Amino acid sequence: MAKYPVSFGLVGEKLAQDIHSDQGVLLLKKGIELTESHILILQRYSFGKKIAVVEDANHLLKARTMKTEKSYQLCFQAIKHTFSQVTTKPMTHIDFSHLTKNYDYLLENSMEDLAVLNHIQKEDSYEEYVYSHSLNVGIISALIGKILKRSHNECLLLGRMGLFHDIGRMMIDKRILDKSAPLTTEEWEQIKRHTTHGYELLRSMNVIEQHIKDAALLHHERIDGSGYPKGLKEKDIPFLVQIISVADAFDAMLSKRVYQDKKPMFDVVHELIKEVTNNRLNRAIVFPLVQYVIRQFIGSEIELSDGRIGEIIFIHDNEPHKPLVKIEDAYVDLRMFPSLQMVRLIER
Repeated sequence: MAKYPVSFGLVGEKLAQDIHSDQGVLLLKKGIELTESHILILQRYSFGKKIAVVEDANHLLKARTMKTEKSYQLCFQAIKHTFSQVTTKPMTHIDFSHLTKNYDYLLENSMEDLAVLNHIQKEDSYEEYVYSHSLNVGIISALIGKILKRSHNECLLLGRMGLFHDIGRMMIDKRILDKSAPLTTEEWEQIKRHTTHGYELLRSMNVIEQHIKDAALLHHERIDGSGYPKGLKEKDIPFLVQIISVADAFDAMLSKRVYQDKKPMFDVVHELIKEVTNNRLNRAIVFPLVQYVIRQFIGSEIELSDGRIGEIIFIHDNEPHKPLVKIEDAYVDLRMFPSLQMVRLIER
């Protein structure tokens, strides 16, 4: 009888025994097939304990992971081949069908495999960043859509919006994109033009939905009006585009680039929360994503900013970046200590 930490990776597996709360209340019966709702119940009431699932669960989890990773690699090669033609051919002469067919399949797999974030945090060479970033932002956007309980078709649309959101980067001088030194004012202005370049490229394709064109143009807008290219405020930025903006920022911070090392996951979480505090990203999008991310670590050991080691026990909906942590025999609610933060996951 195999036991695993409670995580969304167990969705679809069957329980091997009854699950009771610490107070003896029956939470879930033996044999039930786990859903996302069941995982949330277990995370809320079983306080990080491992649960027993049927013995072939490990095989099923590995098969699901291999399926997602294989699909990801096929898409990576497809986007690399397709996007590389943007600078040499009119958009109407480029066949996107192979890419979109593979990508829709990847999105379907990703929305079944809720541990998908573990598969896309790969090390890529600098020159391949635009391809992996485009794939990742689409996957993360579709995942956010699922977390927010948007319709299945809308989640697929979000995935396609993310896939094409940065296509305008293909029109930027590669020497600027690969520059490790600080950019000049003129170079930064050229970088910012990737949003309008992307919109113009996609506008020539009548089959592309307007939402996808909007994502290419507006994904760097911020709800306080500080973004570009138009300086729009929240009411004028489509909500679906705001989702792309969060996914774009999230993946960018998790990626290694020529001028920046990838950030640890907890640093990324704190940066997203800071963007909400500064009224740049939408709280209604960021907080559910952060809840999802931190829930993956329930039952895991972490290091805190004061050097102490503890175990994540419980996630608060209103402040998911400030969980309840067990340190030896004491429980520490990080909400009570504003300066205390999670620093890193302890790998055993």
